[in-house]
Amino acid sequence: MAFQFKITVDKTKVSGTHSYFPYLFNTTTASIPAGFWLHVTDPDGGDIRFYDTNGATELKREIVSFSSAGHTVEAIVIVPALDDTQDKEIWCRYGGAVAAYDPAMWSMVSAISVLHSERQTCGGGVCTTVDSVFGNAGCFNMDFPAGIIGNCAHYDVLPDAISVNRQILSGSFTFDMWVYNSGIGGSVYRTMIGASAAGGPNIMFSLTDNDWLAIFGNIGFGIAMFDTVLGWKGIATGGAYANWSGAWFKVTATWNGHVFRIYVNGNLIATSPSYTLNHVGTPNKSAGYGNFNSTVRFQWLGNLDEMRIYAGDLAPEFILTEYNNQDDPATFSSCGPESPYPPGAISGLRPGKTRGPFTG
Repeated sequence: MAFQFKITVDKTKVSGTHSYFPYLFNTTTASIPAGFWLHVTDPDGGDIRFYDTNGATELKREIVSFSSAGHTVEAIVIVPALDDTQDKEIWCRYGGAVAAYDPAMWSMVSAISVLHSERQTCGGGVCTTVDSVFGNAGCFNMDFPAGIIGNCAHYDVLPDAISVNRQILSGSFTFDMWVYNSGIGGSVYRTMIGASAAGGPNIMFSLTDNDWLAIFGNIGFGIAMFDTVLGWKGIATGGAYANWSGAWFKVTATWNGHVFRIYVNGNLIATSPSYTLNHVGTPNKSAGYGNFNSTVRFQWLGNLDEMRIYAGDLAPEFILTEYNNQDDPATFSSCGPESPYPPGAISGLRPGKTRGPFTG
């Protein structure tokens, strides 16, 4: 028998208006009914499905992880309309038919790479992890401990890295992830995302304490792109390396074709001058999470989680709303009580039976 409950997104946690939004529903979402952990029938959570306010329009979703015994769940749901003028209601339904995951859901928000760091197969120092858009991604010598949302990718020594080997659209783009820095400063670039291509631009999103090449023109979190005429151009947040260590931060870097912007925990921290760069339209390949050119100088030390690359520069309102959702799911939305589905159905009866004094 199927069951359902209503999820209500708090409008005060939403900034602006969004046509599509990748809503995070997870273990810490407020008021998940106790019956949810009993009535999901598929061990991988494949029968957990979501519907729009009308209860009839099914929403695309990814069930990242689920454990009924451990009372853990992580799902991303593409909500078609979300704004800051009214609460948004959707339905979570389970106990019925299993639905397949459709990777095309991520194209609805222009995501071209998404790594949750939840599913891996490893052995002999070489392993694969799952990119939700493209499937397996190569990684080396990695561990995946508990992170900010489920598991994370842990980096401690070279050659720790994850390679997605996918095209990065360099006309405009967004890099977005949670980071925990545990390394030391110095003449290094602790790279969260690095991408390069022969004849095309090199792109770095890094943390540095000593900008020895003046790539960013500053220290802290920096985003930069290489131009064959102008050299490296970009921007950085400022602040000593230690200021960005020992805690989780959600960092986002955008490039709109002329200006770099960096956001930390949903807030705009740095904006670059306007640049006119060469080769910006050339596709970029061989992107890697946690390193650039596989060298010690560019090795990330610490953890990365919820790593995403978007085609196009995300709006500030989207970035802030996504931060609010991921940082505190318990206040971003809440769940109503569980009820049978369809409404009026009675649990425990055989098909065709109704409850009464003469039913079997």
